[in-house]
Amino acid sequence: MKAKAAVAWETKKPLFIEMIDVEGPKEGEVLLKVIASGVCHTDAFTLSGECVPLCIRR
Repeated sequence: MKAKAAVAWETKKPLFIEMIDVEGPKEGEVLLKVIASGVCHTDAFTLSGECVPLCIRR
């Protein structure tokens, strides 16, 4: 199954919106449609490069 994702490939760069492969729901799980989402402060801090080398794998 495909899903749209905001992907960080490197710090100090914009997020890339990409289609990724994800597993569908398993027995006992449900699939939800997310209409909107935000970026939390921790995500923004990580993307800023301030906490390298621990935050983004290279």
